Amino acid sequence: YDGGESLPSNEIELEMVISSVDGPASVPLSIYPNPATDMIRIQSASEMSSVTILNHSGKIMIQEQVGTDHHRISVSKLNTGLYIVGIEDKTGKVIYRRLAVQ
Repeated sequence: YDGGESLPSNEIELEMVISSVDGPASVPLSIYPNPATDMIRIQSASEMSSVTILNHSGKIMIQEQVGTDHHRISVSKLNTGLYIVGIEDKTGKVIYRRLAVQ
């Protein structure tokens, strides 16, 4: 193959860019305790459809489907460090918050 291009592949590479973390949100949202050691509680004024916890490089560490305005997630298996929590509502809007795990 001499075309100078790479061969086709079934793999794609995605890059996620988070433009705002802890910015203003139209829906009141709380994640506590923060910093956390074992369990976090997420409370929202509207119904959440999913919660995703990402590490510093954007890898999904935890992803759970929700369906209510409150949820608990165990973070006891996560290493100490900073994480991003993405909370998606039923309209598809995602709000990002920082989470420290000790």
